[in-house]
Amino acid sequence: MARAGRQFSTTPTVQKHTRKILSFNQDAPIFSGSLATLLPQHASMRASHFFRFCVNVQMGCDVLERLLPAFDLTPSQAIEFDRATHQAGVGHRVKGAPAFNKTSDDIGQELATGVSHMDAAHFNNLGLKPDFLKPFNTLIKNSNGDLKTTLQTLQSYCVVYCSDTRLLPQRVNLKSEKILDDVHREVARNIFSNPDLISHPLISEFLINYYINYANTRIDGSFTADEKKTPMTPDCAMTMLYKPGYSDVKANLYDQLWPGVAFMIDEINQGLPPGIEKLEYDDYIGPGSTAGKPRSPEIQAMIDSFRDTQNPGEGDQRM
Repeated sequence: MARAGRQFSTTPTVQKHTRKILSFNQDAPIFSGSLATLLPQHASMRASHFFRFCVNVQMGCDVLERLLPAFDLTPSQAIEFDRATHQAGVGHRVKGAPAFNKTSDDIGQELATGVSHMDAAHFNNLGLKPDFLKPFNTLIKNSNGDLKTTLQTLQSYCVVYCSDTRLLPQRVNLKSEKILDDVHREVARNIFSNPDLISHPLISEFLINYYINYANTRIDGSFTADEKKTPMTPDCAMTMLYKPGYSDVKANLYDQLWPGVAFMIDEINQGLPPGIEKLEYDDYIGPGSTAGKPRSPEIQAMIDSFRDTQNPGEGDQRM
C-alpha cells in the first residue's frame, strides 16, 4: 500500500508509557577515543537507526492492516514521538573516575568514554505505542510456521531500533543529543503527515536529504551568533562535531539501507497467507542510489576524513 495513498494522522495518540529496560546488546561495539572521532560516526548511526525504525514500523502497520481486520493504525499513531519506550542497557556513575570537562577549550579532544557520568544515549529516541505492540503480539501468538517467524523478526526490528543505545558522557546526552532527539521527533512527524513528504518512499534520496538538511539547520539554529563565534562555546563546538557525519549519510546511507529492506519485504511476502495482498518494493524503496554517481572532491574529502576516524569492520549488520 503506497504511502501516498494512505491518510496519515497528524494528531498522535496521548498515552503514558513506562520505559522497558532491556539487556544491553552483548554484540554491540564499544567505541572509545575523542569526541571529534566518535560524534561524526554517532551522527551517521543515528540517521541509520532513524530510517530503519521508521520503515519497519511502516511495514508493521501495513502487515497488521492486511492480517487483522480491526487494525487501522497509521505509523504516526503507532509511534510514540515524545520518548523511547524501550532502552537497551543503562548508564553508569563511577566514583573516582575523571569528570567530563564541559568547559574545555578543545572539546573535540575530550574523551568520549571513561568519565564519571556516562548515560545510555538512544540512537533513535522514538518509541512504540501499546496500540501497535499489543495486536502485533496477539498476531504472533496466533500464527505459526514462516508467518510467525517473519512477524517475530519484524517486531524485533521495531523494538531494536527503538531501544538501541550507546554510552556517552552525560553532558553530551543532555546537550547535543537533545537537539538530535528533537530532529528525530520532528522529522518523523513530518514524513508521516506532510503530504509533500508522504509521496516519497521512506528509503529514498529525497527523504535522506530532507533528514540531513533538517538536522544541519536545527544544529545551526540551536546556538546564537555569539556562541558560534570563534572560539565557539564548548556545547556549540561539541554539537557541530555531528555535522561531518552527514557527509557519510548523504553518500552511503541509501545503499546501506535498501538491500535489507528489499530482503525483509521478500521474507514478509513469502510468509503471508494465500490471497493476502503482498508488499510492494516501491512503497518503501524509492530512487536514490549514489553508488554510481561521481562525487565532488569536497564531498569525497569529507567522506575520507570521516572514514579515517573509524575502525575497520564497524557498522550495523542488521536490517
